[in-house]
Amino acid sequence: MPNYDALVKNVLSSTLNVQSGDDVVVETWDHGLPIAGAFVYYLHELGAQPMLLFGKEEIFWKSAESLPAGKLGKVGT
Repeated sequence: MPNYDALVKNVLSSTLNVQSGDDVVVETWDHGLPIAGAFVYYLHELGAQPMLLFGKEEIFWKSAESLPAGKLGKVGT
């Protein structure tokens, strides 16, 4: 398994400047769980409040194949 620590620390500290107490949503699919887990871990280390939002690819494709287009791809208000 790759070690994402240096990348994750750089993105959160330098690029995004995440601070203690910040609320951060980490969104991923099945194949992204390893790096998403590294983000969640380091967010805890920074004192931020992470929320992991996980989308299962199998369910997405089933929905895309069987549901009407009007039911997919909408952004919440």
